Amino acid sequence: MRYSEEQFEELIRTKVNEQLRARNKAYNPARAGSGDDGGFDSFGEFLKCVRNAELKSKFGTGEIDDRLETKAGSPSAREQDPAWGGFLIPESFRNELLSVALEESGFLKDAMVLPLASNNISIPAIAGFDRSAGMLYGGISFRFISEEEQLTAVRPKLQQIGLKLKKLGGLCFISSELLEDSPVTVSPLYERLFRESLRYTLEEYALYGSGAAEPLGILNSPCLITVDIEQGQSGKGPIYENVLNMFSRCYGKSKAVWYASDDLLPTLGVMNLAVGTGGIPVFMPAGGASGQPFSTLFGRPIVFSDHMATVGTVGDLILADMSQFIVAQKSGGVRFDVSIHLKFDYDQSCFRFIIRTDMMPWWSGPLTPRHSSQTLSPFVALATRS
Repeated sequence: MRYSEEQFEELIRTKVNEQLRARNKAYNPARAGSGDDGGFDSFGEFLKCVRNAELKSKFGTGEIDDRLETKAGSPSAREQDPAWGGFLIPESFRNELLSVALEESGFLKDAMVLPLASNNISIPAIAGFDRSAGMLYGGISFRFISEEEQLTAVRPKLQQIGLKLKKLGGLCFISSELLEDSPVTVSPLYERLFRESLRYTLEEYALYGSGAAEPLGILNSPCLITVDIEQGQSGKGPIYENVLNMFSRCYGKSKAVWYASDDLLPTLGVMNLAVGTGGIPVFMPAGGASGQPFSTLFGRPIVFSDHMATVGTVGDLILADMSQFIVAQKSGGVRFDVSIHLKFDYDQSCFRFIIRTDMMPWWSGPLTPRHSSQTLSPFVALATRS
């Protein structure tokens, strides 16, 4: 059989796409045969189908793929019109964008994740953080009693923490050539870009969120403890006494992690304990830079991140137990919409994704111990240095 030039090119393109599709499934074996990918071979193929549905809706030139699932609640007369709610990402792609983004996060991988079916939830939390009177959790106490002595009834003091899902949105532009000619090869690239962008954004709000129309971040939480600097301390970098005091004020030392600005590494590397007119290095391990130095401090891991604040300000060094941080997310809550008009003159399609989420620390304030006036918290920062 003889092929025309166009037929031969189409045959080659088909074979190449088959190989790339197999490679894409190998790239993500968890998805292969999972049955929850909506019938799409790749994220790129899904994007292409969403764009074609937009073309069909606006101009009648594309087609609406039967595999596309519309958002629940769309008007039945226009249930396949992207203008009325858009299309839901198949479950496997949707789970990856959210779950993997959290798993890869240096901040949020240990957080408590709550999937929500509704838009808000109230969960019980401890209200009694003062143990100075010998009461645990604001209302529980034990004491030794004599035979037949009556116990006093007590109960813990609890409160309700409200989480209300907030809308997080993002835009992405993809050229028509990429979608038409290479929907499979573009899939790993854009999955990674979406995932990393989502992760970075969530981490930023986990630190700096104001709590007003956005999540409540650690640095604005009422449970944050800010440790004072030493009298007469000079320089913007932390000194040994600073990190020692931070560690002493941390509740949950065995699970806490240090989060530090990359710019602090030179300062931490030469940190020492003053002895007379000299000093003893406290951070440089035996063997110096020949091994893996600067990976722990007081036995707890250090994560260097560009999220951290400017050196010398609150937030450049934080000690946190992120298991006491809550992330709520809408179950199946990633939605995709598309526009071919926003960058029509560039021949690009604009994809918009919407995620409903909220975040906040679980604690409403620091804990006062039974025999000490120094409060404790899972989240400790260092005060501003001049």
